[in-house]
Amino acid sequence: MEKLLKIKDVAEVLGINPHSVYRLIYQREIPFVKLGRNIRFKESQISSWINKGSHDNITDRKRAVNTARG
Repeated sequence: MEKLLKIKDVAEVLGINPHSVYRLIYQREIPFVKLGRNIRFKESQISSWINKGSHDNITDRKRAVNTARG
């Protein structure tokens, strides 16, 4: 069975406070699982989400630089 992370764990991994994790959940920007009333995160999905975000940020920066160059 895959390891499930709590909100506090994800906040530590991302370097943000738990309130910000709740905001990401509310905005449906981060993958999560509901187990009854509890919110958990699959470790593999969080890793993929982080990697995807990193790639998107790099791609966006390159696109902005190329646009600025004309």
